[in-house]
Amino acid sequence: PKCPPQASQRRKMAGKISNPHTNRANKYARDVVNGKIPACLYIIQACKRHLDDLESSKKSRFPYLYDPANGEKICNFVEKMPHIKGKWVGTTIKLQPWQEFILTCLFGWVRKKDGFRRFKELYAEIPRKNSKSTIGAGLGNYMFTADGEPAAEVFSVATSLDQDMEVFRPA
Repeated sequence: PKCPPQASQRRKMAGKISNPHTNRANKYARDVVNGKIPACLYIIQACKRHLDDLESSKKSRFPYLYDPANGEKICNFVEKMPHIKGKWVGTTIKLQPWQEFILTCLFGWVRKKDGFRRFKELYAEIPRKNSKSTIGAGLGNYMFTADGEPAAEVFSVATSLDQDMEVFRPA
């Protein structure tokens, strides 16, 4: 979807707005590229591409720009969701830098010519017990209610109903 008007307006004042999620995501990317955080080749490449593209986006020929307001919006939305089980039940989600990196990149990068998102798909391999279902529920809720898409539809698909409920329940 297109950037909401408030994001476009914020872009003009980007230097005056605090972007804590974007700042942590960018620090994560720098730490991965510099070897401070161990990561596989694909994560290193994704972080390097993001950092390189931030520089390239300053050039008029580069077709994309990074709008931190879009990344902040999705992260702030997800952090309003509560944990529904485990030792953190009842508390709200606090995103880790790697999760902020995924969300801010996915929603922050837009095409200069029309404001539509650069990335339409996300592929992430995340180990057990790392909030995949909770983050998936947050993404679904955001895209259904706050993404500016008229008549949005969100689907949760799994190999079994029990597994699908792991995303549906938190949503």
